[in-house]
Amino acid sequence: MDSCGSLAGSLLDLAGAVFAAGSAWVCGGRGREEVQLGGRRYQVVRPLGEGGFSQVLLVEEAHSGQQYALKKIVCHQGTDALAMAQREIDAGQRFRHPNIVPLVDHAVVEGGPELRGTQIAYLVFPVYRHGSMFDAVMDRDGAGLDELTAVRVFRGVCAAVSYLHAYRGAARAPGAGGAAGDRPSLASVDLEEEDSPQPPRPGRASGYAELPQADGGEGGAARGALAPPGAGGGYAHRDIKLGNVMLGDDGATPILMDFGSVRAARATVRTRAEALQLQDDVAENCTMPYRAPELFDVQRDATIDERTDVWSLGCLLYALAFGHTPFEGPDAGPGTSIALAAINARYSFPSPARHSDRIRRLVDFMLVPDPRQRPFVDQVIALADELYPGGA
Repeated sequence: MDSCGSLAGSLLDLAGAVFAAGSAWVCGGRGREEVQLGGRRYQVVRPLGEGGFSQVLLVEEAHSGQQYALKKIVCHQGTDALAMAQREIDAGQRFRHPNIVPLVDHAVVEGGPELRGTQIAYLVFPVYRHGSMFDAVMDRDGAGLDELTAVRVFRGVCAAVSYLHAYRGAARAPGAGGAAGDRPSLASVDLEEEDSPQPPRPGRASGYAELPQADGGEGGAARGALAPPGAGGGYAHRDIKLGNVMLGDDGATPILMDFGSVRAARATVRTRAEALQLQDDVAENCTMPYRAPELFDVQRDATIDERTDVWSLGCLLYALAFGHTPFEGPDAGPGTSIALAAINARYSFPSPARHSDRIRRLVDFMLVPDPRQRPFVDQVIALADELYPGGA
C-alpha cells in the first residue's frame, strides 16, 4: 500500500466540553481506502452519493466489522460548508431521540498539502438500508403511500420535531471531559432522551398563543455553530422533506436526518440587513417546495418561530400520501411560482380521492399561510391522535 500523508487535527467540541485531540488520515493505494478518526479506523466499501463538496461513503469499522455511512465534507475558505458541518456535529451531540439520526463519530481536520486552505469534516452515521421516504414514494411511481403508512411515518417525524421544538437543555457532549476512546461505542448508540425539564406545550384547546420575542435575530449564529435557543423556544429543523426522512432497519420507524439546516427556532429580525441574511440562509438550506411562506420574503421586524417546521410537516404529509408536494405535481402548470402558491396557500387534493378526508383535515390544519394562526406541532399531534385514535 502506498504511504499516506498525515492530516493532523483535533476534534471540534461544539457543545462547550473539552475533547482530547484526535487525528484523521486517508490512505489510498491498491487496497481499500481507509479513514482514521482518532483511534478508530474505517475502510471504505463504496460510495453512496455525492453533491457539491460533500460525499457519503459506505464504510466498515475495522475492529467490529460494522458498517456505517461516512459523510465527508470538504470545507473551502469563503464558503459556509464548515459552519454547516459544525451545526450538524453540534446537533448530533445535543439531540437524543428514537426518531432522530444519531451521530456515531466525527472529526474536523486540516485539508493537507493537496487541499491547502481547506478543512475536512467527517461525520459517521448509521446505515439505513431501507433508504429514505423519497425512495419509498418513488418506488410506488410517485403514487404516494397507503394512508395508514403515511400517517404512521408522519406521526414519528412529528415526535422528533416536537422534541426539537421543546428542547431546552444543553446535553453533555459524547466523550466530554475524557479521551477520544471514551466516546460512545460504535456497536450501540444511546438514544435515550435527556432528563431536562420541558415546559408545558399548548394543547389544541388553548388556541394559538402569541409568542414572546426572541432575545436576538439570526445574526452571526446563522452561519456558525448552534446558538442557544431563544426565549421560550427550542430548535427548528428548517429542512423537513421526504429525502431527509430515513426508514429504520425495522422497516417502520422514521428517522429525521440532515441537521445542517437546524437553527434556534425563534428570532426577531430587526434590520433589513438581518432580513436579507436570513433570507439568503433559508434559500441555501430550506428546500423550496417545503418552505414556509414567511421565509420567502423576510420582512424587517418579522418574528420567525418553530411553526416554519409545521408548514413543512404539512407538505411532508401531503407528499407521503400523494407522491408530490402540494405546490408541485401534475396540476401545477408551466411557470407556476411555488413561492406565490405557498404564500396564498393555493393547492388542491387529487380527484378522485385516494384517501379518507382525515388526510385533508390534517394537511389543511398545518398549511395556514399566516404563521400567527398556524398550529404548534403538539397541536398537530393532538389532532392526528384524535383522527387516528388507534394509531397508524
